Amino acid sequence: MSVAPAGWTTYQLSVDLPAGAANIYALAGTPSHAVGVSAPLVLPAAYQAAAPFGVHAGGIDPAFFALAPESEYDSWITVGVTDASSEVSLSPGLSDAMEAWTADAGFEHDNCAAFFMTPSDGPSGNGIVLAQLTLTAGTSATASGVIQGQSASGSDYQDRVTWQIMPGLG
Repeated sequence: MSVAPAGWTTYQLSVDLPAGAANIYALAGTPSHAVGVSAPLVLPAAYQAAAPFGVHAGGIDPAFFALAPESEYDSWITVGVTDASSEVSLSPGLSDAMEAWTADAGFEHDNCAAFFMTPSDGPSGNGIVLAQLTLTAGTSATASGVIQGQSASGSDYQDRVTWQIMPGLG
């Protein structure tokens, strides 16, 4: 959490690598008939900074914070990148579909991904940020999706992730 403008609270949603995983290269929404793990990418209604400083993926370059302070609190998805220092790609149509994601309307999509074009470029370790959400203060919300990554040995893996945002707890 960081200090957001009055009436808002900012959260960064992160994960630790599951056992046997080498990295994460995608945050996805997958259809229920998909092979493997399936779940839509679900994001609650969240603050969106106006263009050209607001983004849908990969975070904001901190140099912009002085020019447009509200950009620090923009909501976005990512795969580890929080400062726009590396390209996080969006699947076809996801960027357009995310235009409907606003402070008043959440987002749900079951055929999409934010990902690295080269899977081995995905981050490893713990505390891998997958989204930043700035919500109306006191709001409870749920976000979820599917992470995909390379295993330390063997086939790539998929795992469902869910975050429960419950202000005032823990």
